[in-house]
Amino acid sequence: MPSIKHEALALLVRENPELARHFCTQLGVPVPANSRPRLTSEDATQVHQLTMDRTVFFVDEDDKTTFAVVYEVQLKFKPEKHKTWPMYLAQTRFRHDCPAVLIVICPTTTAAKACAAPIDLGHPGLVLRPLVIGPDSIPKITTVEEALDNIELAVQSCLAHGDGEDGAAILEVVTEALDAVDGDKAKLYLDLLTATLGESGKLWLEEFLVSAQYEYASDYVRGVREVGREEGREEGKVLGEARMLLVALAGRGIEVDAKSEARIRECEDTGQLEQWMRRALVIDQVEDLFSE
Repeated sequence: MPSIKHEALALLVRENPELARHFCTQLGVPVPANSRPRLTSEDATQVHQLTMDRTVFFVDEDDKTTFAVVYEVQLKFKPEKHKTWPMYLAQTRFRHDCPAVLIVICPTTTAAKACAAPIDLGHPGLVLRPLVIGPDSIPKITTVEEALDNIELAVQSCLAHGDGEDGAAILEVVTEALDAVDGDKAKLYLDLLTATLGESGKLWLEEFLVSAQYEYASDYVRGVREVGREEGREEGKVLGEARMLLVALAGRGIEVDAKSEARIRECEDTGQLEQWMRRALVIDQVEDLFSE
């Protein structure tokens, strides 16, 4: 089952498809000039119903697809990906008649190293070498100006380094930058961070937000203020999981009516929310989310 952290990392490129261009440039992969990104998520093959996390297409001024980035998130290496990744690339190239590259986002150095291993496809000379972005490839955002220049990259910097020795400084800078971002997006990203950071990063973020009386404080932080640290954390965790479930459904293009959204937001059972998250990856309509 994809975790909240998996969904968070996939969410960032959905919110800002230009991240794909940024990572391609960082990896030395040229993206066609004067192209703009167009985001989609599609089945890699209709035979096995395998689904990539995200696919970003770059189109020219005539709306013709000229380049594609198959974007995968891997919290840990799974050997079966050596079978599916080449299929994703081949199917994308075949369907859209354009060059396609694979970029794998890994939150740990161990996963990044394993995912970067060459995949020998058997035919002489045919070897796929995944392009991998690990925590060492994510910059440490240290100024508000840097964060505002690419807020999604800044949030990813928090996820990569927020629990490290520079975590407090990075989290404070990014949180200050979020004060200048659209309120709904700022709240979403704060919910995302409080749901996915480790213990030390969560403590730093919590202390800063509570002491600063941050305007767009997430449900998690409001809970800490109002009902105390331990109880507030648990309440905020539930609310964060519900929000990420809604994000996952939206990312798959599944329409959620008001009644269903209310049922998700009012659920206080983390086990139930996790079960719904598993179903969200395979259903076609929101009614199926609640089926027994």
